[in-house]
Amino acid sequence: MDAIDKMIAELDQEAQTKRERLAAAERARISETMARDWAKKESDLQLRAQQAKKQAEKNYQQALNRQASAAKQQQMVKQNEYLTQLFEQAYQQMVAWTPEELQSFAENVLQQLPISGTVTFHAGPEQAAHLDAAWLTSCQSKLPYQIKAGAPLSEAGFLVDDNGIQYNFTYQVLLDEYKKETRERWLQIIQQGG
Repeated sequence: MDAIDKMIAELDQEAQTKRERLAAAERARISETMARDWAKKESDLQLRAQQAKKQAEKNYQQALNRQASAAKQQQMVKQNEYLTQLFEQAYQQMVAWTPEELQSFAENVLQQLPISGTVTFHAGPEQAAHLDAAWLTSCQSKLPYQIKAGAPLSEAGFLVDDNGIQYNFTYQVLLDEYKKETRERWLQIIQQGG
């Protein structure tokens, strides 16, 4: 019986050793799986943290850009308002020209027009008193074309009609054209504090 007991003891020992190896292998597998899962979760957390940081930086930069854009837009609005105010003042100064200034301006313009034949001169409501038929007659000798007075305009300034071709010298049109041509230069001057 001793041999049977010894055999049973050896089988028990082998089984015990096998169980311990299996248990150790299972613990190692579980430990490795847990370590791998933990490393993946840690990597995911780091990736999310980096993405959150990038998004926060992007949001911050966008907010800064919006703020800078809004400030620039507000500055441009102020500059445009100031430019509009300057041209409104210029318009008021033109409307307030003395009769001599008005006549000198109109005569200078009439002498430079590239026309011939007979044209019709239309003056604005306030200008008509100083750019009347008598004034046109006095200018006639200096002009290479015939000029006659036409119906008054509804806006300040004057207009020369050469058989349907109109040379518009109403003050608002003159200033609008000048503003359109020189707007960028004026805005640069305003930005520089001039």
